[in-house]
Order: sequence, then C-alpha cells, then structure tokens
Amino acid sequence: MRNYKTAYSIISGLEVKAWECQVEKGTYQLPADSTFDKPLVAKDGYNVIYNNGKWNYKKIPEPPKLKAPTLAELKEEKISEAKAKREEKLSNFVVDEGIIEARNKAETLLILKEYKEMLNQNITLAEYGLKDGKLIKLTKTIIDKWLISISIQYNQAWLDYRAIVKKINNTKTITTLNKIIIK
Repeated sequence: MRNYKTAYSIISGLEVKAWECQVEKGTYQLPADSTFDKPLVAKDGYNVIYNNGKWNYKKIPEPPKLKAPTLAELKEEKISEAKAKREEKLSNFVVDEGIIEARNKAETLLILKEYKEMLNQNITLAEYGLKDGKLIKLTKTIIDKWLISISIQYNQAWLDYRAIVKKINNTKTITTLNKIIIK
C-alpha cells in the first residue's frame, strides 16, 4: 500500500493526497495548486486565501447599498413605458371590418389607397375574407371607413401618450406616480 501525506488545495482549501514517490522514499508528490500548509480556520466576514506562499484572511466586501430611485428617474421610466405602449398602439392597425397584412401604418394606408384608386377606375377587386370567415366585396365606402378608423386609432394613440406624459410630468410624489396606470 502506498503512503501519502495530507496536502491542501490552494484554490478550495480542501484536503488532497500527496502520494509518496516510489523511487525516492520519503518524498511526496505534491499535486498542482496545493500546499502542505494547513489553511487558517474560517472566520466570519473573511475568505481564507492562499497568496505569496501563505494562507491569509481577506475581508469580504460589503454588498453595495441600493439607493432608491429618484422621482425624476421613476418619471423617466414611466414615460418610456408610455412610449412603448404608444408604439404598440401605432403598430396595431387592425380594424373591425377586416385585416390587411402590412408591417406598419404607412404600408396599410398605401394598400388601402391603391384599392380605392382601383375602384375609382372601375377595376373590380377580389373578394376579401374576414376573420370570422365571411366574405365581402371591397367598396369605396368600406375602404374609406377603414382609412378613417386607422386615422382615428393613430390620433388616439398620440393623444393618449401626450395625456399620460403630462400627467407623469405633473406628479409630485412617488406614491402618486405609482398609481398612474398606462393603458
């Protein structure tokens, strides 16, 4: 049976085995990153580290104290939330009568205006399927109604945003600010 001496990992402080050399009896092969020096006893508020050939205590730094956000920072955060909600409303141009697949308001309006121009030239448009499965023919009246509905949605999104930003900016306390709900 081979002999060993107890050594200690300089990384974890845990015991490791240093095996006796079979060629040179009485010498032990120290594993990498280890020492025969026994680590110091653990102490509250300190880490035990191996540095410059000896074990030392290193004070564990206090975690940084979190400071409460200021009213101005909270207002800025709330306005960003309102802006995100406005952008969501501006990108949702689905009207009750049907859905036009487009990436944004400008593309939706272009499609509808092209349809309207085709109808003005007496070009028949294909039937348009609605979400509930019913089919209707696109008419100038329906397209005009869609254009008005989109315009109303767009304007309402901006009005809502401006009103909420004004309300946020006029807030004097954090408690009042937290009561503001962005819809």
